[in-house]
Amino acid sequence: MPMNSKRCHFLLFAVLVSCTLLASAEVKRSHSDQDLRAVGHRKIASHDRNLYSPQAEQEVGKQEAIAIEKNEKLLSDSVVDDGIAKLLALISQHSDAHPPISLKVIDSEESYSVSLPGGYEYVSRGLLMRLEDESQLASFLAREIAHQSLHSAARQRSREQLAQMASIPMIFIGQNTNATNVAVPLTLLNWKRQDELDADYFGIQYLYLAGYDPRSFVEMVNRIWQNRGQDSQPQAFERWPPLDQRTIALNDELAAFPTRPAEHVTAPICDFNQLHAHLQRVGSISDK
Repeated sequence: MPMNSKRCHFLLFAVLVSCTLLASAEVKRSHSDQDLRAVGHRKIASHDRNLYSPQAEQEVGKQEAIAIEKNEKLLSDSVVDDGIAKLLALISQHSDAHPPISLKVIDSEESYSVSLPGGYEYVSRGLLMRLEDESQLASFLAREIAHQSLHSAARQRSREQLAQMASIPMIFIGQNTNATNVAVPLTLLNWKRQDELDADYFGIQYLYLAGYDPRSFVEMVNRIWQNRGQDSQPQAFERWPPLDQRTIALNDELAAFPTRPAEHVTAPICDFNQLHAHLQRVGSISDK
């Protein structure tokens, strides 16, 4: 191998090792990260490299969305779509996300969501059925919007490309959301867990600024991720941070939020009971 190729290989390896150490350490939040007044006028998630331009993110996300919609059955229900669209629009106004965000519902009993580059989001009907009220639905959407603000999907793909270039040994872990075995470096799993903690951190800010009770965010996280992956494999191989770690971090953030006047609390903007009934009706039809 030529000397310059060896040097490039070493530098890529060094970058990923450094990323692993940073992801393992406690993240120090910047002043702008903590400043609710800066939301919408700040740059977040600059702690690692995104190799994709905004245009490239859009194109990659579009192609992956086409593949998902070709292979998955989407739910088409105006009540569900309109309710989600209203909440997305409201929370996006109080976020750091810039590209338009679209969310479509996959007609599946399983509980999962998919975040793609470029503002493309998917959630299963099964996951939505686990939520209890509008505040919890808004909490889930705020978290997905946070992933778009953070460019989580594009940054994850950037890390995978760097890992492939550096030829880091791969390990096989258990099942992902699609129940297929995948090869992922430990480095990437470390960063994936940090991505999830970041989405919690900024998502609860967006929910608070949109006028919802931020305690609903903690309830949502515990409802969706309760018992997920706890017995399947060691924590080092998990893609999700421990639930207790997430709950503690969210409660610490809650304590720092300023007291909000009652008139700043958002009135219901969608009929959640009707939305939930439509999801249940569609499920009954699908089961037949």
